[in-house]
Amino acid sequence: MQVSTPLRALIAAVPIALWPLALAGCPADEPLGTACSVSTDCPAGQLCVDEVCVDDPASLPVGEGEGEGDPGEGEGEGEGDPGEGEGEGDPGEGEGEGEGEGEGEGEGEGEGEGEGEGEPPPTCAPVCGDLQSCTAADVCTNDGGAALCDNFGGTTIDFFADQNLTVNGTSGERFVYDSKDRWYVNRLTNMRQGMLVEVAVIAGYDTVAYVMDDSAGQCTQLARVDQSFGDERFQLNFGSGLTPPYSGGAGLPLDVVVTSYAAINGGTDSGAFTLQTRGILCTDGNAAGDVTDSQTTYDQCFRALFERTTTLTCAASNPCARDSAGNTTGKWCALQTTGGHVTGNDIIRVDDGPTGPCCGAAAGCPGAGCPANCQ
Repeated sequence: MQVSTPLRALIAAVPIALWPLALAGCPADEPLGTACSVSTDCPAGQLCVDEVCVDDPASLPVGEGEGEGDPGEGEGEGEGDPGEGEGEGDPGEGEGEGEGEGEGEGEGEGEGEGEGEGEPPPTCAPVCGDLQSCTAADVCTNDGGAALCDNFGGTTIDFFADQNLTVNGTSGERFVYDSKDRWYVNRLTNMRQGMLVEVAVIAGYDTVAYVMDDSAGQCTQLARVDQSFGDERFQLNFGSGLTPPYSGGAGLPLDVVVTSYAAINGGTDSGAFTLQTRGILCTDGNAAGDVTDSQTTYDQCFRALFERTTTLTCAASNPCARDSAGNTTGKWCALQTTGGHVTGNDIIRVDDGPTGPCCGAAAGCPGAGCPANCQ
């Protein structure tokens, strides 16, 4: 059968479900439709197909519907006469009831927003020192290039005046030194050249003391003192490498640093202590290792022994005490048993008699007839 092009287009527009009605021949037991040669032979609303008049699909009611789906597969519902239908299939195949045309539009928009937040910064308790950073929970790390001495203040040791201090975060500085993160308190010495000084750290907990030389910014450790649980006692020699008579000028400034043995959060990491400094005049003789009863005694006897002469010695003399101008004061320094010293006791000054070699113009010189300078 040959069909004109316009007719072929109309046939193609007929839903697949109606093709059996449009194209199939009528069964033998059913009456034939009106015979025709062309469509103009048929009544209005019909077409001539295979010499038989059939209903024109374009005159039938059209349904409307909406559908979504991938090409080749779709689901849709149509409303309108003659009915409702659903269909699924590849192009060219379909099943359904009713007639309809469907249009489907699908739009998809996706927006995603994500915000990422890292771990909160670590916190350290107690807070880190001025030269440290908190690098993990309760872990303080020294800043690059920082040294223990960078924390030191300029407060000096009051010679013969005991200092009651505390190792903690209020009066000390925090730093990792000697493999431990601890609080530190420092005191700068201010001693004359040649002095030998006994230092004592008296505490009710385990402490450690360091002697540091930062005189030229080098922060050199000279000594570490950790003798026992409690007190630490040691000596600082400001005459090392020198020979008397000494100049009377200042000796090399050294820092005495006190800390706890325990690291912070690792035991008894803070507490009070007493810092004592006492002068040691002699390392030999009857008074070897003994301290003086006062700073005045130390100063006057030190001048007599080490700043005026090299002939008077601890082992064989009771030298006349000397004031800051080098004059006698009417007293002698009792170093020998003949001068009244008992080993292990404090060294004292003893008044000389009016005719004695140590009589001087000082008010302490006994007797009204004491000469102005008897030596």
